[in-house]
Amino acid sequence: MKRITRLSSAGRSAADALAGHAELAAILRRHLPPSTAALFARPKQAEGDVIEWYSDLGGQPVPFAELAPQEARQVRQLLEERLASITELAGRLEGQGEEGRRQAELLRQAARYPDTATLYALNGQPLVTFWGGGEPPAPPPPPAAAGLPGPAPLAAAGGAAPLLAAAAPQRRWWPWLLLLLLLLALLAGLWWWLLGREEPPLEPLAATEPPAVQEEPRPPVEEPKKPEEPPAPEVPPPAEEPKPEPEVPAEEKPEPVPVVPPLPVVKPEPKVEAVAPPKPEPKPVPKPEPKPEPKPEPKPEPKPDPVELAHKRIVAAGSNCNALQQLLSQDPQVKQNPTLRAEVEAKLKQQCRQQLITNAKNLCPEERPKELAPELAIVFDASGSMDISLLATKQEIDRAVMMQGMTDIAARVLLGGNPGIDTTGHLYREPKRITAAKQATTAVVQRLPSDVSAGLVLIERCPGSRSMGFFTPAQRGGLLARLNSIEPVEGTPLADGVAKAGQMLDGVNRESVMVVVSDGEESCHQDPCAVARDLARRKPHLKINVVDIAGTGAGNCLAQATGGRVFNARNAGELAAMTRQAAQDVLPPAHCRP
Repeated sequence: MKRITRLSSAGRSAADALAGHAELAAILRRHLPPSTAALFARPKQAEGDVIEWYSDLGGQPVPFAELAPQEARQVRQLLEERLASITELAGRLEGQGEEGRRQAELLRQAARYPDTATLYALNGQPLVTFWGGGEPPAPPPPPAAAGLPGPAPLAAAGGAAPLLAAAAPQRRWWPWLLLLLLLLALLAGLWWWLLGREEPPLEPLAATEPPAVQEEPRPPVEEPKKPEEPPAPEVPPPAEEPKPEPEVPAEEKPEPVPVVPPLPVVKPEPKVEAVAPPKPEPKPVPKPEPKPEPKPEPKPEPKPDPVELAHKRIVAAGSNCNALQQLLSQDPQVKQNPTLRAEVEAKLKQQCRQQLITNAKNLCPEERPKELAPELAIVFDASGSMDISLLATKQEIDRAVMMQGMTDIAARVLLGGNPGIDTTGHLYREPKRITAAKQATTAVVQRLPSDVSAGLVLIERCPGSRSMGFFTPAQRGGLLARLNSIEPVEGTPLADGVAKAGQMLDGVNRESVMVVVSDGEESCHQDPCAVARDLARRKPHLKINVVDIAGTGAGNCLAQATGGRVFNARNAGELAAMTRQAAQDVLPPAHCRP
């Protein structure tokens, strides 16, 4: 017995289906083929106004509105044939007493044409939920009167012929004739313009004079003037040159003063006053040597500027990516000075781009550029199997499913139907898989650094997953609220979930991590491995890590294609630890401040 869907009974009545399904199925199996007996889904009351519908048919249920036109016509034909056989059976039972009339009424109620919104198809077979609540389709229009035998159609045809003949308008030919005459006149005028009109005779060439071309007046050409000599500068009247002093001839010397002859008595020495001896040139007075100034005491050298020293260390690092990265993360001056930090980041971007992207996960938010902060996307499995307890083993699940099948068979044999006995309730005890997964992913989101953005994708029903959005650090409260509100639904569109998460992540200019938390395989007929290989080819810095709850190995190819890892979890403690390890590349390093 397979669950087909969960639908709300608001606006629809399921009371008759809940009360009469067992008897209806028994009547149909007794009188009609099994395919007709499987037409109506078995209802089961769930919480609130939700009704769960089950069927023994195999395959993936598809709503009637989503079928291809050809498949929809086939399903509709099968549905109409089986409803007709049920109506025919009701007619036979109606003549079998009071009990037969009651059964016939039940069959007619169930055979009312179903609402297509509650109609499904499983492997091409129709399946009706909320049966008995629709209306039969409108009957097809009667065939055309011309195709029916008898005199009436003929008479009608005969009567219509005169009317058609009378209604046919007579064709008027004169407007066409007028149009043709206008066209001929237009062609004649065109011929005259091109060929018929006479052109004035051309005068001989010699007699014609070319029209005088009025040339624009040109300025008279002046002979080049000789360059005028610049006027001679006014020469001021010659100043009276100083008269040269009369040169004293070399022979002429100043006459000596006549010497007075000595007295005869005293022989004085001749005075030489007349001839004054040349005065000796004054000896240059030696300038006093400047006294050496006392040497000033050596001033203490100023302490080197720490910013200048840090700049020298940056220059010395050159293009060494490891040295630049060490300066960015450990040098106190670089960490505190925005100018120095920008200089190091610019050199890293220019020379060490790939290494900087790879090493960004090892840096704290204040140590790395914001555009290089890693990203996270969580692909969360919200299928129906996630509602099973983490404590339930595979053997226990298999035994419970087998026991439920045996119970259903016994109920059909002994009671003529299935009264809704459920023997699998113990599989849904706490701690459930989905409860532990929500707690583990919530803990990871709460530990994300202040510059890491994260996205969330739910894989909950076929044919596609549901993107819950990509949340910045400022929107982290909204992401936590979405995680806490997750409830299990049904299918597992794993491939579509991985594709939508890949669209959220960069994976080229920064490190990106996708964490897939799941307990099952793809159930929507897609190929998640091919999606992962395509992402690995287009986004070299994208890694997919898989947290495998049930140990199915379904996500192994996702990790292998992108260089990620698979983490198996068997209980709540392992699930929390494995989820934290899967997201380790986006969590802050140990040396960062909390």
